[in-house]
Amino acid sequence: VIIGPDQVGGNSVNGFQVMQGKFRNSDMVSAWSEELVERLAADMQEAAEAAVNEGGVFHLALSGGSSPLA
Repeated sequence: VIIGPDQVGGNSVNGFQVMQGKFRNSDMVSAWSEELVERLAADMQEAAEAAVNEGGVFHLALSGGSSPLA
């Protein structure tokens, strides 16, 4: 989910809560997990389609493991 600087500060953006603050230099976004997963999937599909249309290929790397912050 990409949040612009004009959307930070506790505002509701498309049903998502954008919280003031940073985590690892990224804006924090809060919503029900189902909504976040749906939005992430849509954003990933959009990025994949744009990459394929522009360069003919899309790569995605996901790391495994667990976070000590979870």
